[in-house]
Amino acid sequence: MAGCIREFVEQYKPCAAMVTTQCILAAMTLWVKAAFGRGMSPMVFVVYRQAVATLVLAPIALMANRTKLKEMRLGTRGFFLVFVAALFGATVDQNLCYQGLHLGSSSLATTMTNLIPAITFVMAVAVGQERVNIREVSSIAKIFGTVVCVGGAATLAFFKGPRLLNNSIADPSKLLHTLASKWVIGALLLILSSSCWSFWLILQGPICKSYMDPLTLSAWTCFLSTLQSAPVAFFLLPDQTAWRIHSLFELSCYIFAVSTVSFINRKTETQCEFLPDRVWNAGRVRVWRELLPAV
Repeated sequence: MAGCIREFVEQYKPCAAMVTTQCILAAMTLWVKAAFGRGMSPMVFVVYRQAVATLVLAPIALMANRTKLKEMRLGTRGFFLVFVAALFGATVDQNLCYQGLHLGSSSLATTMTNLIPAITFVMAVAVGQERVNIREVSSIAKIFGTVVCVGGAATLAFFKGPRLLNNSIADPSKLLHTLASKWVIGALLLILSSSCWSFWLILQGPICKSYMDPLTLSAWTCFLSTLQSAPVAFFLLPDQTAWRIHSLFELSCYIFAVSTVSFINRKTETQCEFLPDRVWNAGRVRVWRELLPAV
């Protein structure tokens, strides 16, 4: 009996972990959106988030791999791949994502992540990692799923309905003006963010072949992303007041974001390491993101 219970727990442990992850991500999205509403800059948030994550992950990675530091060297090719992955999967992706969240809404931001399996599938087909045969049922299902994802994202991008709660009678012209400005721009930024994340998933294949430690990879990614995003933010935000942490609410937002991003990145990279079909694996992980808008 005990063996059956243990087997059941082990079998459904990944499912429980992914559900918990979606709840944490939903809380982080709402928290960050509220902080943006209080004046926090999305670009500054990305820099601080990556910098604090580097300070947290780097010592842990060094301690965990202190007996095999020579074996954990990146090399020229590995460094280039990780640099590109950090650029698209952390720096560009997060800046686009949080700017889109700032201009749109938390529900829009979480729903747009459902585009990632479709975009990843298209990219995988383009680079030869995925094969499509119209005569196979699996290929037809993948194509149908891609069309549904893109259609749903387009609907959200170009239509913003009225509020369901605490709604006052809105002027239709004002609603159309809102549609044509921040909402659409935010949606487009979120679509670009999903594309960057899909490209990051495609890169995990060659990266994991040459460099197999997910914790050290996460530390390198956060460090390189800090170096990439900080100069751009300093150039675009010369006002020093934008870099100040104005309240305990903002500080707690940074800390919570660092703890969640560290967990999520390591979880994704670890699955990419142990599962050979990275495109299928990416799709399986992203299926659980369907819970995120509901949460």
